[in-house]
Amino acid sequence: MMTSDSVHSQQVPSYFLQEASELLQQMDGELQTLSQDFGVQKVYALMRIAHTLKGAAASVGLDHIKTTTHSLENVFRALCSPNASLTPAIESLIFEGYGCLQLLLSAQIAEAQIDEPSILERMADVVSKLEKHLGSRFGQDGYLPTSSELGVDITRSVFEKGITQRLRQLEVALETPDPENLRSLLRSQADVFGGLAESFNLPGFGAIVQTTLKALECRPDLVVQIAQIALDDYRAGQQLVLDGDRNRGGEPSLMLKKLATPPKSAKNNWLGQVWNALNHPIPGTTAKHQTATKSQSPVAPSRPPNSPPSIPEQRAANKGTLDDLLTTSKSVAIAETNALFATQQGGAGLDNSDSRTDAPRLSDLPIPKSAPKTSSIPTLNVSNLKISVAHLDQINYAIGDLLTQQNRQALHNQQLATASKALLNRLEQQQQQLTKLLNQASNSTLAHPTTRSTEYQFDTLEFDNYSELQLQVQASLDTLVQQIENAEAIELFVRQNTQAVEKQQRLIKTLRETVVTARMQPIDNVFQRFHQVLGRLVAQQGKPVELLIEGGHVLVDKMIADKLYEPLLHLIRNAFDHGVEKASERKQQGKIEDAKITLSAKQEGHHLSITVRDNGRGLNLDSIREKAIYQQLITADEAQQLTSDQISELIFEPGFSTSAQVNDISGRGFGLDAVRAQIYPLHGRVTVTHKPDQETCFTLELPTHLTIARLLLCQTGETLYTFMTDAIEQILVPKPEQLSTRNERKMLSWELEGKEYLVPVISLADALNYNAKLPHSHWQRTDQTADISSPILIMRHQDKILGLECDHLLGEQELVIRSLGDMAFTPEYFYGCSILPNGRLSLVIDGSLLTVNVLQQSSQTSTVSSPPPHHQAEPSTLEKQSILIVDDSITVRNTLAQGLQKAGYRVIQAKEGNEALQKLEHTPVTVILCDLEMPGMNGFDFLRARQRIPTVASVPTIMLTSRTGDKHRHLAQSLGADNYLTKPYLMPQLIETINNVLTPDA
Repeated sequence: MMTSDSVHSQQVPSYFLQEASELLQQMDGELQTLSQDFGVQKVYALMRIAHTLKGAAASVGLDHIKTTTHSLENVFRALCSPNASLTPAIESLIFEGYGCLQLLLSAQIAEAQIDEPSILERMADVVSKLEKHLGSRFGQDGYLPTSSELGVDITRSVFEKGITQRLRQLEVALETPDPENLRSLLRSQADVFGGLAESFNLPGFGAIVQTTLKALECRPDLVVQIAQIALDDYRAGQQLVLDGDRNRGGEPSLMLKKLATPPKSAKNNWLGQVWNALNHPIPGTTAKHQTATKSQSPVAPSRPPNSPPSIPEQRAANKGTLDDLLTTSKSVAIAETNALFATQQGGAGLDNSDSRTDAPRLSDLPIPKSAPKTSSIPTLNVSNLKISVAHLDQINYAIGDLLTQQNRQALHNQQLATASKALLNRLEQQQQQLTKLLNQASNSTLAHPTTRSTEYQFDTLEFDNYSELQLQVQASLDTLVQQIENAEAIELFVRQNTQAVEKQQRLIKTLRETVVTARMQPIDNVFQRFHQVLGRLVAQQGKPVELLIEGGHVLVDKMIADKLYEPLLHLIRNAFDHGVEKASERKQQGKIEDAKITLSAKQEGHHLSITVRDNGRGLNLDSIREKAIYQQLITADEAQQLTSDQISELIFEPGFSTSAQVNDISGRGFGLDAVRAQIYPLHGRVTVTHKPDQETCFTLELPTHLTIARLLLCQTGETLYTFMTDAIEQILVPKPEQLSTRNERKMLSWELEGKEYLVPVISLADALNYNAKLPHSHWQRTDQTADISSPILIMRHQDKILGLECDHLLGEQELVIRSLGDMAFTPEYFYGCSILPNGRLSLVIDGSLLTVNVLQQSSQTSTVSSPPPHHQAEPSTLEKQSILIVDDSITVRNTLAQGLQKAGYRVIQAKEGNEALQKLEHTPVTVILCDLEMPGMNGFDFLRARQRIPTVASVPTIMLTSRTGDKHRHLAQSLGADNYLTKPYLMPQLIETINNVLTPDA
């Protein structure tokens, strides 16, 4: 029966899940080399990791994890001795117990349900066996290694970093005091500090812990004051330890002891009544008292000798978690982990020798304040800082906006550079023209000397005379030279701005890579952990198996990586136990004796695909079918009707297993439904394929959330699309002999690595017609298309290949991807949208999913038989019809295009008749809208040329012009125009005319 822990009904804190995952990974890393590096230092590190995890689980109410971890801690404590030895039986039982802990923690992390009683029962059996092997050592306090044995001063290391971080949490809480939060924090800190005092034999520090807890019980109304006094006492004890005290570790202050004493009742006690009266504030003096309090420091609590003043109250970036006591070096990490001991036993007794004094007044209690305080405690260099995922997402989003604006700036700068260069070229051309004009004017003056030139009896060669034209041209030249200088200055500024933009691009790239590094990690960090897992299984079972890793460089979100280890471990154990055969069995079947398990990862569109493949026996479908009938998952009749894929899916049913008995290798009593339960919360899915006697392959597909990617821009019609490039196998412009038609479908002969493929080709516009299934006409092309040299994108998804034909490729660019949201339904192959540098929006297409979608729809339509030729159906009304607009005014073309596109038409534009004929050679259209007066080929000439091309002559043509005369109308109709409309026009009238032309019989 599938049960869940009672804590599932309430939210388990995220900080616990993160810390538990890290501690589990640390324990796994230590266990992998337990037999090779067995010794006091190794076992002591494992013991403290278990102790830390036990305390953390207890603090959030996960008793089943606390109990399991406590059992492991007892095992490690019994082995923590210089004379202890590790036998194979003990090692195997330790790993079995660790496996139980893994299952319990993984269920919490993945928010999955498991059979908790069964795991605890198995853990109890493991503990019972370990007790027999370890004898009287099990459950005893064990041997405490010295600092020299561990190569580090444990006490100083823990108090120097771990205690400081814990006290900083308390400081932050006191800045904005909340009694409930402070009470909870003091109790949780007491668990940790009490464990430290017990572990390091510091009864004075333990007395501070116990006195604090007692004060909380006696005076629950003074939580804030108790917290401030306890903070000062903890600091004083910490400083004494850092100064070399290893006997006491401080003492509780007199003020804290008095707060731990229950207050005497004032009833029937005249002294108490007088005391209360004396301490009651006098009316009218409260404000003065508060003013004086602000200018004076509160009465400092009594401290042990040489205790330091309070350290500065620094606001923490985020709450510290239990792993904050881990250090960056290996030796210090071993010591500092002990700082998190959350022992369940009481601390040392209290020293009440100084407790004879009067009860404290409230005015004597310290009031938390935010004013900075000095401290003699040294500031530690913190190498790691934890930051919430939400903050990283905000930073990443801001980087995306910055990249969008930077792309736009780069485009504007490029346009400015082009315009500046064009301006300079025109000015230079104008200078040449004016120079030529000036020379002509000079020659004219020489040929026709003026009266003024002969006035002084000079020859024209002896004295220059200037005509009015020469003076005007020279003045224009002088002005033009100045304009050229200004243009050159502008060009210089543009070049400098280009350099600045390039530097910005590099900075943004560096910033983005830094954020990616903080958020992502190579999946190889997870994969490499399985080498030792598999090596241990090989040593235990004597079955030679090699682990191969592919795609370890693929990046994965760290939050996802933490949750992948357990399901992958389950699949690898399953492949080892059920998939690969023994060496003798493989030899009999003619296989190589060494089996292989391949663990690979790759990014496919916006999905991360992880496969676990073995070259073993494959799935035994008959055995699966029989077991499913036996477990009453299906009936015998239903079993006969199931396909192979449906039978394979049965292995993911809850509790399903073909093993006759439970073992500790593969599922450890849990079926593959545990893998699916752990993957589903990540919005992923698990599938399985197999080849009998050859291989079994499990595939995990997990969605990834790309925000910035390098995308390929392409254009079809007037629409821009962007493709994720990982699914694009090749881009080519086919030769005519590579294209052919098979079964009314366009095919491309494509060669890859010496092997030739026949690839179906479809236009991108038709592939994205997702309102209906792909009709046959989408795959048909006329004879003219054989000469088309439009680029084709070869898309691949696993073994499926498709060619997508587009009009133009505009290159690659790094763009920001934004989600489309949930307001409208979109096909799954639309990953999001991007803002192009020019401000236009472009849909981002996942080529892998589009390939699968197109091929699936084409296979469905191919099963429908085509009607007889004389009953051939008309094109589907859902298919977009193309309209060619021929007009020299770009404003008219764009206005028409917007209205027609809203009406569901695809629009192609040409600015005059020649361009229109060129486009008609390559792009079939259903209607032509044409102006009369255009440069180049006008509307009348276009109508005449159109009649000479049979395929174009049959296309309905509507004249749209400002000429309203009958002469123009009659000439156009005589040249073959189907209709004649005049400007201004109404869009509904135009659309009605187009519909009438397309359906004349309606």
